[in-house]
Amino acid sequence: MTANTNANTKKATFYGASSGVEVFHFPTIDIDANMDPDRPPKDGLYLRCEVLEVEGKQTADRTTHTMIARRNVYFRTDKYLGHADIVKYDESTDIVIFEGLNGNNVRLYKMVDGRPRPDPVKTSKVLYNRKTGQIESDGVKSITN
Repeated sequence: MTANTNANTKKATFYGASSGVEVFHFPTIDIDANMDPDRPPKDGLYLRCEVLEVEGKQTADRTTHTMIARRNVYFRTDKYLGHADIVKYDESTDIVIFEGLNGNNVRLYKMVDGRPRPDPVKTSKVLYNRKTGQIESDGVKSITN
């Protein structure tokens, strides 16, 4: 891990090439609560990657966070699971961006009855708006309905 702090910004980078860096994000009021990575609750997220950058910026009276996960990113929510080369999250916009690099695709599976749909969406870039649930995509290679 490395960390930098200045007047308005705090940034930390976590490394975990062999076992990965894991993120468990879920709503709770119980500080001792645990989340099952195979079954995240509504509005929960499980993420695993090799490199994770987290940055907090102070703007006016609020601190907003950004997160960038790189290399072998696996993610899962109550509605989707998938794989990407990079996943970016910006708290100020509540948008998650999934990207495939160098010809790789983002593979996004919709969860149906607790299981991933057999045929994924394959695309180079997906924008997911957490507030509205809207998904936009660039470079769609295939989609099955």
